[in-house]
Amino acid sequence: MLKHFVVILSLLCLISPSLARGDVYQFVIKKQEEKEKTRWSLSNWLETRDKMRLMDLWLAIHSPSPYEFFLGGKYQFGERNSVSGNDSGEAFIAAYASIFGLEFHQHFRLSQWEALFNFRIFGYHAQGTNITLHAGLRSRTDPATYLNSFAGLSTSMYITKHFGFEGMFRYFFDSGTNSGGIDEFGRLLTLGAFIDFQYVRTFGEYFRDVSIRRSGPGPGDVVYSGWAVGVKLFF
Repeated sequence: MLKHFVVILSLLCLISPSLARGDVYQFVIKKQEEKEKTRWSLSNWLETRDKMRLMDLWLAIHSPSPYEFFLGGKYQFGERNSVSGNDSGEAFIAAYASIFGLEFHQHFRLSQWEALFNFRIFGYHAQGTNITLHAGLRSRTDPATYLNSFAGLSTSMYITKHFGFEGMFRYFFDSGTNSGGIDEFGRLLTLGAFIDFQYVRTFGEYFRDVSIRRSGPGPGDVVYSGWAVGVKLFF
């Protein structure tokens, strides 16, 4: 029986060798290739896992961080009610997580500090074109202490990759009568330009800080205005 099968198979190969080769390829070799494509193995899984880790690492390196920090300072050449010689210094620091930020300012000669919460409604970074809302608290001693809550808005607009303009407006709500019998509110406006050198920003600005006194001794309005130059470091 086996001899007859071998003879028949040999005859078929002699009669149609190309068909036999095609049948062998179709039913044996090609089928094995299809099986290999869908075959699961531990080595393939480990290889795929390593590739995914490398992709995650690449994305982590090249994706922008949601965290941003900056610190800096500026020097103000100011006049108080048109009286020159009222220069002052200021230092500040801020930390952002995505669109939310906390910021603190300390003025030296004016004995003043500000703490504020920032909410960026447009833009991806503080060091970028953006519009940011502010809310916070200001304390100033002159000579009695005033405590004002405030709200405001700031914006930065890049004209080129390294140069732009920025501005800020804040409204200070009524402080209530302090120990000196003075009740005041006010507003602050700044307008300026900046140049970025990678993570370093130098800037100059005009500022006008108006305090309006409702009661107590002294003039009705106290206007502190002038020019300021400063630097920021971004991280």
